[in-house]
Amino acid sequence: MKPSLLLILLAVCAFSRAQTVNYKLNAGFEADPANGVLREWNWYNSTGYEGGIDSTVSYSGKNAFYIKSTTAPNPAQYGAMGINIPARKGQQLTMEGYLKLENVQNGLAGFYLAIIGKNGTIQKTDLSESGVSGTQPWKKYKVSIPLSADARTVNVAAVMAGQGQLWIDDITLSIDGKPFEQSDTVSAPLAESDTSFSNGSRINEIAPSAATNAALVLLGQVWGFVKYHHPAVAAGNFNMDAELFRFMPIYLATAQPADQQRLLYNWVKKFGAVKTKKDTALSLKPFLETDISWLTEQSLGKELHQLLRDIYHAERKNQHYYIAMAQGVGNPVIKNELPYAKMHFSDAGLRILALYRYWNLIQYFFPYRNLLEENWNTTLECFVPRFAYATSEKEYKLALLQLIGSIHDTHANVWGNEAVLAEFFGKRYGPLSVVFVEDKPVVTGYLNDSLGKKTGILPGDVIEKINGIPANELVQNRIPYFPASNLPTKMRDIGRDFLRSNDSTLSVTFNRDGKSFEKMIPTYTPMQVNVYKRYSAKDTCFGMAAPGIAWIYPGKIKNAYLPAIKNELKNTKGLIIDLRCYPSDFTVFTLGGFLVPKSTPFVKFSFGGILMPGTFYQGQQLNIAPTDSHTYKGKVVILINELTQSQAEYTTMAFRTAPGALVLGSTTAGADGNVSGFILPGNVSTMFSGIGVYYPDGRETQRVGIIPDIECKPTIAGIKAGRDELMEKAIELINKER
Repeated sequence: MKPSLLLILLAVCAFSRAQTVNYKLNAGFEADPANGVLREWNWYNSTGYEGGIDSTVSYSGKNAFYIKSTTAPNPAQYGAMGINIPARKGQQLTMEGYLKLENVQNGLAGFYLAIIGKNGTIQKTDLSESGVSGTQPWKKYKVSIPLSADARTVNVAAVMAGQGQLWIDDITLSIDGKPFEQSDTVSAPLAESDTSFSNGSRINEIAPSAATNAALVLLGQVWGFVKYHHPAVAAGNFNMDAELFRFMPIYLATAQPADQQRLLYNWVKKFGAVKTKKDTALSLKPFLETDISWLTEQSLGKELHQLLRDIYHAERKNQHYYIAMAQGVGNPVIKNELPYAKMHFSDAGLRILALYRYWNLIQYFFPYRNLLEENWNTTLECFVPRFAYATSEKEYKLALLQLIGSIHDTHANVWGNEAVLAEFFGKRYGPLSVVFVEDKPVVTGYLNDSLGKKTGILPGDVIEKINGIPANELVQNRIPYFPASNLPTKMRDIGRDFLRSNDSTLSVTFNRDGKSFEKMIPTYTPMQVNVYKRYSAKDTCFGMAAPGIAWIYPGKIKNAYLPAIKNELKNTKGLIIDLRCYPSDFTVFTLGGFLVPKSTPFVKFSFGGILMPGTFYQGQQLNIAPTDSHTYKGKVVILINELTQSQAEYTTMAFRTAPGALVLGSTTAGADGNVSGFILPGNVSTMFSGIGVYYPDGRETQRVGIIPDIECKPTIAGIKAGRDELMEKAIELINKER
């Protein structure tokens, strides 16, 4: 058994909380008269482990460190010996040393490294890949990890999970092949020494007026522009949150626009002069230009307008304190942003910061900005009053939710267990699965079979009212609070939450065969019902749908299963790939390459960058190529619906290139591209689609989704009869083709 992800997370959390010490590595655990044997090493353990110095077993010298299980631990338990040390400069950190194992079973042992930045773990090694087990004599092992310019601390450890005993001796650390101590230490950027506002803005009230609203709009535009364009900010010389909180009270206390412009000009000048870049011919034509329509002399004044134009044309390095582009992918990595986890809703400055942070990230790093329904500058104007004058935490969180919804991206929502929003939507669930079918909320099954059947409500029953409120009215009330790329996906999520409540019971009026009935049904906690049951509808990944027709369910598939599956497919006349799910493994090329006889283009991407924030380019198309000597000869039908999202949409695009393949079903979720996550004040987690995904001919996938070749949707009659009408249609199409 491999150690669980929880084990690794626990290890990281424990080491991260430990005091960071100067580099003093007692590599052989030998006695030190001044500091003792362990010196700077720390011992971390869960119940069931002991650790310490062993003077009877060593690789060299007198001592080694040992970790030993004393009971049968569960997968979340571990024993670890580690140290936290300041990061140093370089490309790659390597940890080497000698390990001896005795009967290590039901787990793994090995070395572990983690690179920690200002806001948490940047990268860590995977014990499930580097760890060893069993009984092993003394042997040298090593692990390596890339260093980052954003590293602040390095966690170094030896870890054991499971049962048995581990000994560790003669550890060494090196950077790029040289001893660790010979590398220069990393100096924290100046921005991190500015901690005056780490606990809040100290701006508790903003006097409401139309003039204040206009001033806040302009301030948000200028602040974000400087944040992402000024080279000195990119270098980490300024804490932009603190700069905002210092300047905002002075700025808002000034009534006249001309005086505000002068204040803004002097404020921006403090970030320093810039060197403008020389104009060079670009090999690529931008797909989407930076929006600086707000940057006008009329709104800014002559001096500020010219200063911002100079910053816009400044020479910039391809590194930034607040933003990076993911290596090999290109989606934005948002970094060094304080979460203000203990924020109180009455902090008006933090509320405004949340708006500014989100608005500017979308302005400069959202690849689908051109698909926004409203002018993004107008959106800022609309939301300034809602954030500036919110009177409760619920108002603030709902404003965030609706702001996030305004980019129409199914990836973009408030993610995680957000208590205030959970209270707003309801912490309890009726035990019925509800899906909108024929534009009506229809019971399609049960979130818990035994609890659902006790209600007496059956699959195919149409919900008419909840607590006396008509279903249509409930939908209209909830639509603003369900972010999504398109209406089918919005209705998907409304259906999932249709029976949420804070009450222990709900009155449900439903229609069955033309007659209305009313029942009081109990509600349950998420632990008592499977809220996400319909997202994993099947318990296996492969089978026969009909004689000679196979089906694959990527929601349960693993690449390791594919050789056996491909062998089973040899004598079939058709294959149904049911992508009404999220793939459990990345099979775009491993399975997709089995479906195509020649290299075939299926996608291309758009990408932004740090040098010119807000400008996006389209890259070259990507092909899917044969991976097997014998490609599949049967008919391929791919099933999709609103559950087909992100990687599932990308996978559909790839599999669709199979000769004669048909896509059957209904429009997908319309959210494709690697996600970029970040935290807003109040510790609110969100994300957005970070790269643009298009067909080779440039057609959109975002918001549009994957359009089926043949539309087919479930019917109320089919749900009553327990039929999978899409699967039936797929079988019919394959048999018809033959």
